[in-house]
Amino acid sequence: MRHGMRHMQAVAGGIALAAVLVAAPALAVDIVPNGTFDTDLTPWQSTLLQTAGTRAWDSTLGGVSAGSMRYRTNTGRRSQFEGEEVTSLGASINNIDQVFLSLYWYKTAVAVTPNQTQIIVYAVEPGGADVELWRNEDIPSAGQTLDGNVTSLDVSNLFTQNGAYELKVYMWLRDGNDNAAWTQINVDDIVLDVVSAANNAPTVTAGVTQASVSPVNRFGAVTTTISTTFSDADSPGVGAFTVSFKVREPDDSTEVILVDGQTNGNGGLTITDGGGGNYTATYTWDPGAAQTLGLYDLQFEVSDGTDNATDAYAANTDELEVNEVIANNPPTVTAGVTQASVSPVNRF
Repeated sequence: MRHGMRHMQAVAGGIALAAVLVAAPALAVDIVPNGTFDTDLTPWQSTLLQTAGTRAWDSTLGGVSAGSMRYRTNTGRRSQFEGEEVTSLGASINNIDQVFLSLYWYKTAVAVTPNQTQIIVYAVEPGGADVELWRNEDIPSAGQTLDGNVTSLDVSNLFTQNGAYELKVYMWLRDGNDNAAWTQINVDDIVLDVVSAANNAPTVTAGVTQASVSPVNRFGAVTTTISTTFSDADSPGVGAFTVSFKVREPDDSTEVILVDGQTNGNGGLTITDGGGGNYTATYTWDPGAAQTLGLYDLQFEVSDGTDNATDAYAANTDELEVNEVIANNPPTVTAGVTQASVSPVNRF
């Protein structure tokens, strides 16, 4: 399909209304700023991809009330108009939230039936991939008006990641073959309702933090892997978690922070998904030559962005020993170097 190809080339062909979703409250209703366009198009930012048309605030036409965003092609044969609109939202989307999309749309054509009037709504995942939420490809005949409402369409299952999304509304207008032709699309009352589900906090069993090698030699390139298994009933992706690993020196006071609030793949941290809401976090440590000798306590902390869990020092005392073993260099002798100072020697 034409849009699929153009979208790969130009983020969408058409009008994309993009909005960044940031961290979520318990309940977010109508998190699109000025999705009603009652007085103007602020703060929506436009990037036009096909310029044979005009972008304007329409004071006479709208959904619940007058005022909408209008795109209209220039009068003429096969004029095309495309663009992107971007705005930031005031709440985030988590993969356990309920998310509902609403909007009003309007289409009309003059002189001849247009070749295309397309509207597609996308969510752009934190990683940049586009996920289609809704589309309409109805084409009005010459002199005809089409309009409709999308009302609380449940799109929850399409938000599979946690974090900052973008919302895009794609539009593509192309006139038919008539010098008097023009085509128009209006959008209004764009709403994304986010109802945050109750979060299940991550859990960790006390005392599960361990070191793969103990004692570990501070001399030379010797390492030990510190690991903890934990669970989260919401089963988010590994990217949802931030993790800290710490060790406490034999004085039971001095801390060494190995991983400080890092996500998977950063700061030497690896989080693996074992399935069924079970995870393992690991960090490989090479104690420096000046590291204090003796028995260390271990601590692990994990956050899912809302709640935390800790496997504290008290449950992991003396789990790791740092020692120092310097390899001995044995004496060497060359074969055949043993000799007598006098030879022969008289036995009498």
